[in-house]
Amino acid sequence: MANTCPIPRGTTFHGASGTIDTSDYAAVHLEGQPFRLPALDSNGDVIKNQYVSGVIARNTSGGELYRGHVVKWETGYRGRRVDDEPGLYEEPAGIVDDQLEEASVRDGDLFLLIRKGPSRHLTHTTSATIAVGDALYASATPGTLVAFDEGSSSGDQYDMETMLELAKNQVGIATQACAPMANDSSLRGIDVTID
Repeated sequence: MANTCPIPRGTTFHGASGTIDTSDYAAVHLEGQPFRLPALDSNGDVIKNQYVSGVIARNTSGGELYRGHVVKWETGYRGRRVDDEPGLYEEPAGIVDDQLEEASVRDGDLFLLIRKGPSRHLTHTTSATIAVGDALYASATPGTLVAFDEGSSSGDQYDMETMLELAKNQVGIATQACAPMANDSSLRGIDVTID
């Protein structure tokens, strides 16, 4: 895996104002390029001896993607392009770089997609607490994550097929607790475990 990256953490290829021609993408050769970079905390400071890894991905959603949101691969472009946010327990591609200065990735732009290591994510929790160590998955609220048992009041039993699907589609492990809230847009800690 590459130790250098043509897109610095916290930025996109075109930046906030560069021209993006969505009918003729620039830098297609960068799509899917792996990276490994020092992990950063919520202040942008390096976390000693920890790294994040993933790929350079292109946003082909037709709109903006936001930092800390979980996204999924575009059909036919797995490993290179993302075009949507997964639904409840669907397969994730990764988490949009949580260090983005502009808070979003414009349509057609290239960005860092985090697939492993410490990051921050957008949490959706209106009825349950997320504890440190909880397994996190895509929620029914686009771009956000939930703990496996959120909303379960009776400890429902799942069949083996469902459990295998959940294991395959886990995004990561919570490294920061989160109490129930409504419409909280703050980012919470996660150890991304997709790769």
